Amino acid sequence: RGFISITTWFAIIGITLGVATLILVTSLMNGIREEMTSQFIGLDGHITIYSQARAFGDYQPAVDAIKQMPGITSVTPKISGQVMVTNQGTAIGAQAVAQPWESLATRTLITQHVTAGTLDGIRDETGIVLGESLARNLRVEVGDTVTLISPQGRATIAGFIPRMKAYPVVATVKLGMHAIDSGLVIMPFAEAQQYFLLANPEGGDGAVSNLEVMVKDVHAASSIARSLRERLGDTARVYDWQQSNASIFAALTVQRNVMVIILALIILVAAFNIISSLVMLVKEK
Repeated sequence: RGFISITTWFAIIGITLGVATLILVTSLMNGIREEMTSQFIGLDGHITIYSQARAFGDYQPAVDAIKQMPGITSVTPKISGQVMVTNQGTAIGAQAVAQPWESLATRTLITQHVTAGTLDGIRDETGIVLGESLARNLRVEVGDTVTLISPQGRATIAGFIPRMKAYPVVATVKLGMHAIDSGLVIMPFAEAQQYFLLANPEGGDGAVSNLEVMVKDVHAASSIARSLRERLGDTARVYDWQQSNASIFAALTVQRNVMVIILALIILVAAFNIISSLVMLVKEK
């Protein structure tokens, strides 16, 4: 009977540790997923709308129409493009992004992670912001000047000449993801339109690369994206945040499911120990 009692206690302790580990690991995996979700959504919108053409021209009517749909909190025009950032012989490829200051000021992922300088240069359109790793690799600090080279150049009798322009660095940001921090350039919105040839020479709003939509419920983004596809038809391509980062979140889902299965086996072993102890106790009696 003493042996049976000891094995019962071992089984109880085993199943307790198994359940505790299952809860801990599941919570950890959910926390990682939520943190990564907040990182991706903090930089991009819940839903991204691309035009079938090169850019969205005369985008304001589309913005006003999308805002009227239920579940949508804001629609932000955004400009993005590939550039080469150079400084003193060092050249690094980067992604340049820009959005109106009113929208950028609400992105806490950016405004709360400024490591040097301020974002006033973006508001006043006097400079650009670099990711901290990008600035470190270029060996530049706030106040230094870097040159942006765009593949969207112009053809001349001497050949194709890429667009080049020098900008002062007004701030650096660290978002916590090396892939982004080492290749991010934030530009003033109006300046980005001029640089990427999206400005309207006759005045007006010009054009943008895409529209970013923010929704009230993050998990309802997929259904809202389907409604937008039906409404916009073939004139636009619509992606929600899960589709834009499908490979990453699919890997996290598989990892979480595998961990749950492994920990469930631990609990199953402890449960068999309890069953065997009860059978031994009944036979002893």
